[in-house]
Amino acid sequence: GRPSALSDQWRPSCVRAERSRARLACDAASTDGSAGRPRPPCPSCKRRALSAPGGQELQKKTILPAEQLRPKLARRRAQWIRYQTRIDPTRLVFLDETWVKTNRAPLRGWGARGERLVAHAPYGHWKTMTFIAALRHDRVEAPWVLNGPINGEAFRLYVETQLIKTLKPGDIVVLDNLGSHKGAAVRDIVRAAGARLFFLPPYSPDLNPIEQLFAKLKHFMRRAARRSAEAVHNAIAATL
Repeated sequence: GRPSALSDQWRPSCVRAERSRARLACDAASTDGSAGRPRPPCPSCKRRALSAPGGQELQKKTILPAEQLRPKLARRRAQWIRYQTRIDPTRLVFLDETWVKTNRAPLRGWGARGERLVAHAPYGHWKTMTFIAALRHDRVEAPWVLNGPINGEAFRLYVETQLIKTLKPGDIVVLDNLGSHKGAAVRDIVRAAGARLFFLPPYSPDLNPIEQLFAKLKHFMRRAARRSAEAVHNAIAATL
C-alpha cells in the first residue's frame, strides 16, 4: 500500500495523542448521566484508538495446535529450528501432500452493493484427489496427482517412481509424522539414493514451508474452478 506520510520521529507521540483523545471522547460519551454508571467504550472510539499509526487492527487469526504448548513438544520444535540453521538449505527437500477437488469455486467476487453475490458449485458429486510434491529452496520437484486419498502403498509408489529421480546424495527429506510416510520400504529407497529422512515434530505443520505453497495452490485452484480430473491436472501444471 501507499507509505505513511508520518515520519518515524513523530509516530509514537501521535499514537499516544490519538489514543488519549479517543479515551476522553469515549469517557464523555459513555457515562450514564443519571447514575454516572460507565458503559463499554463506543465502537467508533475503539476503531480510532486501534487504527492509529502503530496501533492494532482486526485480523484473521492463525490457529495452531494447542499441543505445541506441551513442554516436551516445545523442546523438540526448538531443537529442529536450531538444527535448521546448521544445514545447507540446498540439501533440504520438504515433502507433503494436500487434497484438490473438482468442486472448488472462488469465495469472493464483485457484485452490486447491497445484493447477495451468488455463484454455483457442485454439492452432490465431485472428485477428490491428492497432490504430492517436494519443495526445495528454489523450485518444486516431483509433483504428482493421485486419485483418492494417500496411504502407505501409494506413498511408497510415489517415492519409488517420482521422488527418487530428484534426490541427490546428502539430501535431507523433511516430512511430517503421517503413518503412511513411515514405511520401511520408503526409508530404504531414500537411503539407497544417498539421502535420509527427517520427521518433523508432531502437530507442527507450521514448520513445513510447503504448506505456504499449498495455500497458494488452493487459492489458484479456486479461481480456476475446474470440474474434471483432467482439467484439475492441467490447472495444477499451469500454476506450477
